[in-house]
Amino acid sequence: MIAAGLLIARKDLAIEFRTRSAFLSAMVFAVTAIVIFYFAWDVTAVAATDLAPGVLWVIFTFSGLLGLHRSFAVEEADRALDALLASP
Repeated sequence: MIAAGLLIARKDLAIEFRTRSAFLSAMVFAVTAIVIFYFAWDVTAVAATDLAPGVLWVIFTFSGLLGLHRSFAVEEADRALDALLASP
């Protein structure tokens, strides 16, 4: 069971290293979000040390979701999810 999971993870990482589409999308989103948050918050209203951890977690979470969406899109195009569901 673990070996099959590692094999699937290795395949997904090999695809990602070839195309780099999910990584680049997540990086562009993260940089854009950081720039937006930088200009959006008022330093006099809330201290940066109070707000920065929450902002970073939001950016990490949404960037990760964007990368996962891209990974599942690749699998959906080849109908690989159906094969994973049918496997033991």
